[in-house]
Amino acid sequence: MSAARWSVTDVKAWRVRTSGMSDPSIHIPVVPDYELLRKIGGGGYGDVWLARSVTGSYRAVKIVRRDNFKDERPFLRELAGITRYQEMVAPGTPTQLALLHVGERPDEGWFHYVMELADDAENGREIDPSTYVALTLKELKARRGWLPAADAIRLAVELAQGLAVLHDLGLLHRDIKPSNIILIHGMPKLADLGLVSSADRTLTSVGTPDYSPPEGPGSVRADLYSLGRVLYELLTGSPAADFPRIPDDFAGRTDQRQFLELNEVLLKAGNPVPEKRYETAGAMLEHLRFIEAGGSLKDMALLRRRVVRLTRATMSIAGLAASVVLAVGTRGYFVQRRLLAETRRAEETARYIADLNLSAQAVTGEDLSSARAALRRQAYQAGPDGLAGMEFSLLKNETLGDETIVLRTNGPAVVDAGLLVGGGTVAILDASDHVEVRRADTGALVHRIPDVDRLGAFTADGRMLLLGKRAGSGDTRWRTFSVADGRSGPESAWTNPAAGRVVSASASTTQRRGAGGEFILEEHDVTTGAIVGTFATPAMGPRDRLVGTASFAPSGPHLAVVWQDVGAGRRFPLYWWAAGAVRPTLLLASTNDSSLPRVSPDGRLAGFRHEIGVFEVLSTADQRIVSRLVGHRALVRDAQFAPDGRAVATAGDDQTVRLWDADTGAEIRRFLGHEGPVTAVAWTADGRRIYSAGEDGTVRVSDVAVPRRSTRRDGIYRDGQFGDFVFSPDGRKIAATMDDGTTSVLDAATLDPAGRCPGVFMPLAFASDGSVIGVGRDWSLRRQAVGTTPHEVLSPHVWPGATIQGWSISDNGRWFSLGADSGGACFFDVALRRPVLTITNLVSRVFAVATTEDGGLAAAADDSGNGILVDLPGGAVRETFRTSRSPASIAISQDHRWWAVGTMSGDVEVRAIRTEARNKATRLVEPMVLHGHSRQVPVVRFSPDSRRLLTGGGDARLSIWATGALAGPLLSWPLQGPGNGYDQAVGLVHFDPAGGRLGVVNWDGRLRVFDVRP
Repeated sequence: MSAARWSVTDVKAWRVRTSGMSDPSIHIPVVPDYELLRKIGGGGYGDVWLARSVTGSYRAVKIVRRDNFKDERPFLRELAGITRYQEMVAPGTPTQLALLHVGERPDEGWFHYVMELADDAENGREIDPSTYVALTLKELKARRGWLPAADAIRLAVELAQGLAVLHDLGLLHRDIKPSNIILIHGMPKLADLGLVSSADRTLTSVGTPDYSPPEGPGSVRADLYSLGRVLYELLTGSPAADFPRIPDDFAGRTDQRQFLELNEVLLKAGNPVPEKRYETAGAMLEHLRFIEAGGSLKDMALLRRRVVRLTRATMSIAGLAASVVLAVGTRGYFVQRRLLAETRRAEETARYIADLNLSAQAVTGEDLSSARAALRRQAYQAGPDGLAGMEFSLLKNETLGDETIVLRTNGPAVVDAGLLVGGGTVAILDASDHVEVRRADTGALVHRIPDVDRLGAFTADGRMLLLGKRAGSGDTRWRTFSVADGRSGPESAWTNPAAGRVVSASASTTQRRGAGGEFILEEHDVTTGAIVGTFATPAMGPRDRLVGTASFAPSGPHLAVVWQDVGAGRRFPLYWWAAGAVRPTLLLASTNDSSLPRVSPDGRLAGFRHEIGVFEVLSTADQRIVSRLVGHRALVRDAQFAPDGRAVATAGDDQTVRLWDADTGAEIRRFLGHEGPVTAVAWTADGRRIYSAGEDGTVRVSDVAVPRRSTRRDGIYRDGQFGDFVFSPDGRKIAATMDDGTTSVLDAATLDPAGRCPGVFMPLAFASDGSVIGVGRDWSLRRQAVGTTPHEVLSPHVWPGATIQGWSISDNGRWFSLGADSGGACFFDVALRRPVLTITNLVSRVFAVATTEDGGLAAAADDSGNGILVDLPGGAVRETFRTSRSPASIAISQDHRWWAVGTMSGDVEVRAIRTEARNKATRLVEPMVLHGHSRQVPVVRFSPDSRRLLTGGGDARLSIWATGALAGPLLSWPLQGPGNGYDQAVGLVHFDPAGGRLGVVNWDGRLRVFDVRP
């Protein structure tokens, strides 16, 4: 439901209308279109009710009464806060609470606003009105005490991101506390919108003592102080007044490292001295992103302190004799210089990591503008000496969007519905009140027409364009424009105060009032001005107005929306005229804002914007709802039926263009690429292409017939124990174990099936003739041509007599490593079709095994933590080792310099393999322990260039780490699907042999393929 916008004048008028009103004797307020079920809380200065809309959706409705207060200031402050929030926060902003409607009852002395409803504390989005309890952070703390540091960091990141958006709009919250933060779909959002104020305003009171800073609320740093106190409570379970005391049970916590890192952020945010806090929520978010990815603020602070101490020491040397200064000071200078360089590098790394993870989160939310902006800030790191590696290329390729033709690369924002296609040209109306006419195939500029603020239509032959200009009092004067010679016709004698748009016609619809109060709509031929069709509505009230029209003139069919005042509320009836009809059919008596009226070219269907993110399609024959197009996460800005009427293209503030089946409401596909809200869409006459434009000033062309490049596929084998996949040598195909236990060959670019190998269970490699080599369920080695039934048995068993517990396949498909419950490991050469080494001297079950691509080194570790590194194929022992945690996976870098093991506890141990020059003996130096996963790490794998380590966790996260001198976390990417089960663990990771693609499989059977080419 759209919200009626309040202005400052409205707020002042309210004060006059409600002054001196008596206390209304109303126990349950009557809110149009909503049934108030029961009171569920209060906040600010009003009551919050659980309500059910006429469509059955559950919402939260806040009622704010003037007569509850002796002083009208808090009442007006709440009204002003809601007004300000409504004006400043774009509908559908993901990090902000959605404000769905604002209404008033001045005769009874109250106003209300409708919001998203918080999750139920027990059942999430399953709402039972009789037992519903809103899930606030206060309720969460009451139920759970304290949160694990990883969960607290996630909530901190999301809250800081939401607060940053609010502050960037020049708004403050002024009363951040646990009861004012609700969770919706598990995401925290700031509630009590009436407390929002401008950053440049000084207001008294508000705030809550335990969460307000010493100087009081009303500043950016004060909001951050309050947020720090809230997060302290979640992390420790202690009351905010105990800040910054570490709780007594800290010694028993298993998340001490992450706890202390988050505590560093909270100490800075909650500092009692304002100047020592973060300056912005963005600065706080950067640090939170850094530690979420596994970075250490404490280590960075230690490095800075070393530099400061050394600087002071060097300065003191200047007081010594000149010869001493020369001898010692020079040395100190170079040491200082080195440490300063280290500090700068550490800070650069922190910014790089923060932007990488901001970009990853934005990509997940399809917010390409934010994702690209974060990467642009780090573009210099992609140079020869920069930090960027495969993770930067991966993210950059993920932000490319769909393959489209960009007709216009920049320029002023394109206005809503400001796009038309006809006769081989495209007309673009932008915010500078200019219309650009461009070639529809090349984007070449043909005409730039000034002083235009309405776009009418192309004539049917595409030779003439109808353009409008507001002429005062809501009227619009129209004129024609010849695309061929650039000449403008005279202004029309008729006007059009309606905000309607002729979709595709040779006539323009205008309106006037009839003697009986009805609206009379007249269609004028765009070249002659002659009236070619007339429509009339039923009688309307003096305050009613026509707000939108759509037509396929002349003589219909026609569709119109009316804004109608009815007592204390409003109606938005949708009227329909069949072709040639004078009187309309009431298509819909809606209480929602039925704006954006659209009609299909065959007149069979009509559509309108029902509420934020929803477009409804109706049958004009029987007025039934045919489909609801639900999927946009923000306001739908434009919608157009395909020429055949079977599909609808919609454009939204969520930066997406979506294509829908008009009859079923199913989303056919989604087009990404715009860097901002998409404001306009238009079809070509043959229905094969969709043109889209947006606030980023670009115009893109998408070919509907070209299948979208797919990067995700379901249906991979779900066992989580066996089954695997492998790339072909050229990286163009993937052989994978599917959920039916057979191998399927997929196109690596589209993930479409290219044939099956039913005789192969686990694929190992592609043969030179394109057939697949793999093992059957009986562990025999087999080969099978794609799409055939018979298979060839190459070896009856890859490891006779063993009970296999773990395995690993090299990316090039040459090496198949196996571990057994007897403490042994076998390394099988697929090319030679036989084992080249079997070891039996480990203690217990072997889950973790690996070889290098060249077959030079192999490693194995048993579940007691004992491991061995050996030469292949000879078997000479290079080193034995012991891990501190039970191993789940193991990997060796391709350059033989690094070894890593993923543990059952979620840690990753990394050692450098050093070779002594005299006897070439290998030494595994003391491990560096990487903390980043909250559950076991079933996958570790080095990139082909050995610069990166990839780890996959039971927490469904794919993490990328740097190796070498800059060893540490870079990117942590959540790969969760629907739900939140343990079966979504990352189970398999492979690079294609050419290093251009990366494949990842979750245990729930989802395959994702990433492009990691620069």
